[in-house]
Amino acid sequence: NLRRLFLFRSVVIASELAVIGLAVYLLDVVLPVYSMLTIVALYMSFNLLVWMRLRKGISASANEFFLHLVIDVLSLAALLYFAGGSSNPFVSLFLLPLVIVAATLPKRHVWAMAAVTLSCYTLLMVINVPLTQGLAGHQHHGAQPGSDFSLHVLGMWFSFLLGVGLILFFVVAMADGLRKRDKKLAEAREQNLRDEHMVALGTL
Repeated sequence: NLRRLFLFRSVVIASELAVIGLAVYLLDVVLPVYSMLTIVALYMSFNLLVWMRLRKGISASANEFFLHLVIDVLSLAALLYFAGGSSNPFVSLFLLPLVIVAATLPKRHVWAMAAVTLSCYTLLMVINVPLTQGLAGHQHHGAQPGSDFSLHVLGMWFSFLLGVGLILFFVVAMADGLRKRDKKLAEAREQNLRDEHMVALGTL
């Protein structure tokens, strides 16, 4: 699961860079690019450390896996702070870590993740840097009131597409892994019963 989370995070980082570039250069959205790229760079550094840790082949505990997901949530929250806060359509991505925790970890971790994501969402409603478009963007859209709504709808669509793709890739893969694990456990139990039967016959 930690390996899958590493791949998931790599896809998210690439998507974040693509969306920042699209927003600034194509949609002419005014963003604090240097601040956002600094956050992405720190996120990439963390993912590099995870990759180095994976090479050692050490299994991750439930608490460590949960901590990784908390870092993912905080990274997303930091980026959204500079991009409109809760009004940004990508705020729906807070659901992904919650889905992952619900699929893999005990209930106490699920409740804790729900508290973390809800707290971040609530803070972003109060504290954020509003999204604005530059002059080129307003000229391109004719400075119509509906242009901001169109931008929001486009962002929501892209966010939904990304969310569906990541859920299909990550959660389905984890569920498949859990099914394989249960099958191996069942086979191990059957083998153990056969061994005990043979020992009993030998003793007899």
